[in-house]
Order: sequence, then C-alpha cells, then structure tokens
Amino acid sequence: MGVSHRIFAIARRAPRRSFGALGPHGLRAGFSSRPAHWDEDPDCLLATQKPGQVDLTHWIHSVLGKPLQRSDAEQARQRFWLTREQRCQGHNTMPDDSWWTLLQSIVARRAPVKATAAFLLYCSGITLAFENLRNFSTTGQPVVVDEVTHVVQYVMASHDVMQTCTGFIATALFMTLSFRMNRAASRWWHGREMCAQLLSNARNFKHVTSVSVTDKALAVELSMLGYAFVRAAEFHMRLEPDERYTEAFRPLLPPATLKELLAAPHRPYFLAQRINKRIADTYDAGATKNVRLVVAMQNQINNLVQTIEGIECIRSTPEPWSYQKHNVLLMKLWLSILPVALVPTLHFATPLLGGSIGYVVYKLDDVAAEICNPFGVDESDISLCVMIDRFQLELLAALLAEVKYQPCHTAVMPELCADDMPEECSEQP
Repeated sequence: MGVSHRIFAIARRAPRRSFGALGPHGLRAGFSSRPAHWDEDPDCLLATQKPGQVDLTHWIHSVLGKPLQRSDAEQARQRFWLTREQRCQGHNTMPDDSWWTLLQSIVARRAPVKATAAFLLYCSGITLAFENLRNFSTTGQPVVVDEVTHVVQYVMASHDVMQTCTGFIATALFMTLSFRMNRAASRWWHGREMCAQLLSNARNFKHVTSVSVTDKALAVELSMLGYAFVRAAEFHMRLEPDERYTEAFRPLLPPATLKELLAAPHRPYFLAQRINKRIADTYDAGATKNVRLVVAMQNQINNLVQTIEGIECIRSTPEPWSYQKHNVLLMKLWLSILPVALVPTLHFATPLLGGSIGYVVYKLDDVAAEICNPFGVDESDISLCVMIDRFQLELLAALLAEVKYQPCHTAVMPELCADDMPEECSEQP
C-alpha cells in the first residue's frame, strides 16, 4: 500500500470536524448546545424535544416578537404619528385643520406662547404710557405741559419715519427667518432620507446574509444583529436610558457582551464591531459560500456606519452661533420698536395687533429651532420608532419564513387550474 493510500485510509477513519454549523454566539454543530445566557433567563428558555438543543424559531420570537414597553405619552405620540402617516398616504383625505387642532398646535410648545405674553405686556405698557402722555398734554399742569406736548408731537410727527425704519428692519428680519426656515426644513428632509437609508441598508444586509451564509442559525443571528444596530441607533439618537437597551437586546446578546455594550461610548458602533466579529467567525468556520459574499456583507455594515455618521452630523451640528444670535437680536430690536410705530395710528388696538405679530415671529423662530433636530420626540419630529417597529415585524416574518424554507434546485411550477390558463393554451391541438 502506497503512502497516499495510507493517508487516505487514515483520513477516512478520522472523525470529521464540521465548521459549517455554528449556532448562536459561536456554538457549534447545528444548535448542539444552548447559549449560556438562556439558562439564566426563564423567558428565553424552551424545553425542546431533544435536551441540549435550541429552538431557532423561539429564539427569533424572543428577540423580535416582543414589542418594547412604552409609556402612555410615547404610545400617544406614536398614535399621533401613525394618524399623520395615514392622512399623508390617503389621496382623498384632507388634513385636520379644525380650530381645536390649531389651538392644540398653539399651546403644544410653551416657548412662543410665553414670549408672546411678555411682548403683549410690553405693547400694553407702551400704549398706556402714550395715551396718558397725550391726555396729560391737554389737561396737565402748566409746569410740564410743554415737555409732554413736545414728546407727543415728536412721536406723531415722526410717525412716517418710524414706520420706514420698522419696515426696513422687518425686511431684514423676515429674510433671515425665511433663510433659517429653509435650512431647517432641508435638515429635516435630509434626516428623513438618512432614516430611510438606515432601514434600507439593514434590509439589504439581511438579504445578503441569507444568501451568503450556509448555516441558518448564523444567518439569523447576523440578521438580528443588524436589527439591533438599527434599534440602537434609535436609542442613541433619543438618549434612551440603559433599561431600553437591556429590554431590547437581553435575548440576543450574552450578559458579558451586554455589559460591554452599556459601557461603550458609542453603542451603535459597538454593535457594528460585534457584527464584524461574527462575520469573521462565520468565514473562519467555513460557513460562507465565497469571499465575495463576505465582502458584500462587510460593505453593508460600512453603509450602516456611514448612515449613522450622517445622522450624527445632523443631530450634533448646531446653527452658527453668530447667525443665531444676530437673528435673535434683530427680532428683539424690531419687536421693541414695533409698538412705538403702531400706537399713533392704532391707539388702544396696538396690544391686539402687536401681540398677533409678535406671536407669528416667535412661532416662526420656534418652528425653525424645533425642526433643526428631527430626531427628537416632538410632534414635528421624524417617527423613527414607528418605522423601526414596522421593520421589526417585517424582519420577524422574513426570518420565520427563512427558517421554514426548504431549498429546491429545480424550477417551482405551481399547478394551474383551467380558469388561470389563457384560451389559446387551453385549446387542444
């Protein structure tokens, strides 16, 4: 027997070691052992038919099948966002612009209401002072009647000049407000595009993973880690507490990894590193079809990281300091001169008209400041949590279908009834 035949015989008698069946968290041989943290969590533990096995379907349900616990305020906000989405999608549905809705929009944010109330008091004070001076100029004592009369006459005579100056300042003010509103709306739409790109990259990562990885458990784990990255991006943008991370990722990550996640300075980036390590483990174990598909998965992770960087750029970049302060100073200067220019003509109607104009200016400034950061929890912000909840349900259904799917190497041709066939095909030759 030659040397080559001896080596072949030894190789046949040696036990085979398969690396293509890595389970969750690096476990080997087709779910041959349960993840360590499942034994510590009764909610994730399932008594399967064979001891020592993990039910993949139950693992998917434990990660994606449970909605996050949200407070009453968060649920009300989600219902508000869903209602607005339904109205936006409906072709014949008019927006709700009733007086009650408009009143709610006025009192929804307290900052412009408080500023308008203070400006109304200022207009009232200017009006009362002017009217008292005008009455005192006609019925006052002779000692001061001349000075008071000169003040009133100067204001009345300079009325046209004051209106011109007020109009010039108003032009500059509303130009800056218009520019600020346009920039804020641009940031809002760009943030919405970033959110759509984030979810699109997560979906693409799931599709590439299901094609690239030959082991179902590893493919499912990588897909759920992609969901974890998206959910962590939401928590990171809205500064959610650690309890939210623990609730969402406890069935997915081992306790040690979960502690490292909570201690990480940038948690979405930590999950991106975790996905990269699992992709490397998959390739080292031989559970991928080829290197190009591994590169494709890595490209999707790079896209996720780039998207979160774009979202961070919008969230953490404030308006230029000098521009913002100049806008506020110009607004206060114009509003302080406005009642003096209006009172010679409007008299006691000055507080009413001046307060209305002041509210419009303060509200425009507040809207621009509100939509500059579209990732908050205000009514005008992007409904990121609603979109990710919808993506969670979609991923749940997709992974359950993938687990049940049986490969078929021939064309799947369904049986057609006579009603589904064209007439020329149903005719007999």
